Amino acid sequence: MDLEQYGKDLEAALNQAVSNHIQLTQGKLVKYSPVDSGRFRSSWFIGHNQEPEGSRPKDWAKPGAAKNNAPPYTGKITADGIWYIVNNVPYAQKVAFDPRYAGGPGSRSGANWYWSIFTLQPYDLDEQISKQMRKIG
Repeated sequence: MDLEQYGKDLEAALNQAVSNHIQLTQGKLVKYSPVDSGRFRSSWFIGHNQEPEGSRPKDWAKPGAAKNNAPPYTGKITADGIWYIVNNVPYAQKVAFDPRYAGGPGSRSGANWYWSIFTLQPYDLDEQISKQMRKIG
């Protein structure tokens, strides 16, 4: 393999690793979010180089209601820039840190569901990068 091709393969592998990591992290946040109406769980949005604004409206689950005032990220996720995963419902911080809310990995209670997802992120990203690098040799 020549050096130019290796550089292209390396860039593609890093882009894929970051993309996988962002998507898996958002999925974990959705999966482990407590559910009442589903508004909080469905309001995790991805932003590139800026935090996404907006959230699901209060009446989002009613027939005919607007489903979203925060546009979903539709671009390609790459290894450049800063990536945000944000939940802007007004009570998001309370849900993430209030000890009365339960859920998450290992069915821990309170903030552990939220905090455990983020404390494991460096290991998850390392795993994604390792997987992609093995593909290019």
